[in-house]
Amino acid sequence: MRHYPFADFFSSSSQVGQFEALDITGRELDELIDPLQQTEFVSSYFMKKSVFIPAGQREKVTFVTLERFRALLNMAKQMRTPGFCIDAHFRNSPRDELFEIEPRQVGHLLDAGATICATNLHLIDPDLYRLTRALKVQLAFTGKVGVNCYISTDGGGFRSHFDTKTAMVVQLSGRKVWRYAKTASLPYPRRTARERDGMIHLGRAPELPVEDWERVGPSQSDAFDETVMKAGDVLCVPPGTWHEACADGFSLALNIFFQPTDFSALLWPIIAAGLRTRDAWRGGPPPLSGGPPEEPPDTVRAYFRARLSDLRATINAVDENDPRLWSAWYASSTEATQPSSAHTSHRPEGGAYLCVNRTVPFCHYISKSKDGEDCVVLQYGPKRMVFTIGAYPLIRAFVDGKVFPYGGINEDLAGCCSTAEAKQIWDALLAAGIARCVGDPT
Repeated sequence: MRHYPFADFFSSSSQVGQFEALDITGRELDELIDPLQQTEFVSSYFMKKSVFIPAGQREKVTFVTLERFRALLNMAKQMRTPGFCIDAHFRNSPRDELFEIEPRQVGHLLDAGATICATNLHLIDPDLYRLTRALKVQLAFTGKVGVNCYISTDGGGFRSHFDTKTAMVVQLSGRKVWRYAKTASLPYPRRTARERDGMIHLGRAPELPVEDWERVGPSQSDAFDETVMKAGDVLCVPPGTWHEACADGFSLALNIFFQPTDFSALLWPIIAAGLRTRDAWRGGPPPLSGGPPEEPPDTVRAYFRARLSDLRATINAVDENDPRLWSAWYASSTEATQPSSAHTSHRPEGGAYLCVNRTVPFCHYISKSKDGEDCVVLQYGPKRMVFTIGAYPLIRAFVDGKVFPYGGINEDLAGCCSTAEAKQIWDALLAAGIARCVGDPT
């Protein structure tokens, strides 16, 4: 479906958060790759080889509609969530680079022919966050799983490049022409690459100097496969695999990405825990008088030799049956897809007062519960809390900066909810870090 002009569509009134909740069942992987079986998908394709899976007879996925995206943008205007950003890109721009934009600019840039990329959309959509958690567990994936959303108008898209992640592209509406290699030119790269005018440009990573093994040759685009993706189609492209895409008319698509984790991230904490118990490791190489000579003296070489011996012994003490390694693997394949935003909180003593903590990004809005009843939703990052509609005056006053006694209600709001319900609300807000304790405001 096309909405022209987009500036009018994205500027029209749309209450924050008014979209239908997604039903995350735990079978999302099966539904996305049908008719492939998980065993075939994992053993033959995932992270290894590109695979196009046409929609066929399976039910079309509707993780995001343009209307839902608009509601999420309105939500993003209230929240400054670390990791979430909106970028724009013009396919024929000489610089051929993404540039960050504000939510209010989305419609105007789409009308100008830009592609819009919402990076880490799962950080502001709780249902997409649950989707990333479900896929991570279903694949026992030890890396990061996230969701980007791409909107393009006719001719929009990205020219030949490869990424550091596996991209599972889900075409939601419209059409997009994809051309892609079957296998990676550089498996599991540390940085992206793009090809322009026969030259390979590696992505910037100031903390990682380019090493010889990272340099790749031309993409051999003449050998690319080509397909036109339509609503419901899925394409999975491994990291380091050249690909390009161009919208045929309007296109709305999700990129469910899988960023692999280096095995050293699992192993090294186990090794380091064994080494830091040793005084010699914690102390470092022995100091010398007169500054460092041209070559390390015997005392320093002896230190190196002894520490390398320690390291080899510590590594040899770990094998494939080590419960510490198993534990690290289980934890990394089931943990949250983003660093935890949980806040350490302490239940206040009697007589304490609470006020809003402005350092935590959140927003609130009125929505419908699963039973169709009005309710108040308070959303922070990928999580949300739901309260009865009667609590709205209390929550609104709290958000506006009013100070409340812990476990109580100010007299002017005494009729909106019970003291017990107010205490539950304060405890929930404290646990989320949205409320903080203050002294007596009088």
